[in-house]
Amino acid sequence: GEDRWRHTLAWPPEDLHMDGFLLGPDQSLERLGFSERPVGQRAEVPSLNKETGTGELNRWRTQLGRSDVVYPPDFGAGPGYVHFTSRPLERSLRITGTALVSLDISTDQEDGSLFAYLVEVDKEDGKETVRVLSEGCLRLSQRRPEGLGLIIRAGPGHSFLREHGQAMVPGEKEPVSITLLPISVLARKGSRLRLILARGDKDQFAPVSETNEGKLTIHWGEDTGSGLIMLVGDGYCE
Repeated sequence: GEDRWRHTLAWPPEDLHMDGFLLGPDQSLERLGFSERPVGQRAEVPSLNKETGTGELNRWRTQLGRSDVVYPPDFGAGPGYVHFTSRPLERSLRITGTALVSLDISTDQEDGSLFAYLVEVDKEDGKETVRVLSEGCLRLSQRRPEGLGLIIRAGPGHSFLREHGQAMVPGEKEPVSITLLPISVLARKGSRLRLILARGDKDQFAPVSETNEGKLTIHWGEDTGSGLIMLVGDGYCE
């Protein structure tokens, strides 16, 4: 980041525009508009295990003790995650507001959960350091979009009311959207952005079921819109 406050009298800010990334070949993130989109790509999101968690100093627990938020520097490196990583940024990139993760998924269960993390990755002396920028989660049975009136946000809202719940159809591909927590950060030139997906966070959230087992598959390529949309501004702090 820049270690400075910013403010705006209009939303979205005039110097930002909507942009993003699509899931690409070899589990990459490619800027919108890239032409070499693969066909029929998929990846399994692993079942929960003892390493799938954000630690004791995540953004949720530190609200109680008011300590610094500190995620593990190798967050997402364990076996419970699937990654999609961009090329090194050619220019510094400001990301502001609520990013939206849109995915086509299928599962052999009627319910489950999906957690999404947007992180910045730096590499020095061959070792990666991960900085968690934002995150969001969704119970799959609550995926149905609902209008939320006065709440201004990117993408669809979810009411999380019992009467709006809808079981997944096993084996059927469906779109889901996860709105990440609002941020305003600067990803530096040369770093990479990474979308990390998991099926839970053992350190903070109770699982939908005891094991959260079964298959959960992410689909992407020419026939899907799986990707990440956000408000950005290029060219700051070169």
